Amino acid sequence: LPDVAITDFRNIRQHRYEPSSDEWPIGRHYCRATVNLSDGRDRSIFYLIEEGQGFASIGDNVEFCVSGFDRWLVYNGRCRVLR
Repeated sequence: LPDVAITDFRNIRQHRYEPSSDEWPIGRHYCRATVNLSDGRDRSIFYLIEEGQGFASIGDNVEFCVSGFDRWLVYNGRCRVLR
């Protein structure tokens, strides 16, 4: 993978929200954005915010995937798990 950094986020939007419930006590926000990388390329980024799932249950947890950078298919290829 190229050695790059994220330099800018734009077009940030939430595309799905799953509120907490008795059956599933963790609220989830599924979001996407476009990121500009230090090599000048734009890529899609997909991320999930899980309410109250931060370290020791303090704060929120964020999982993210930059399109084209999930070489081990942790998010099931093309970031499908977070879409």
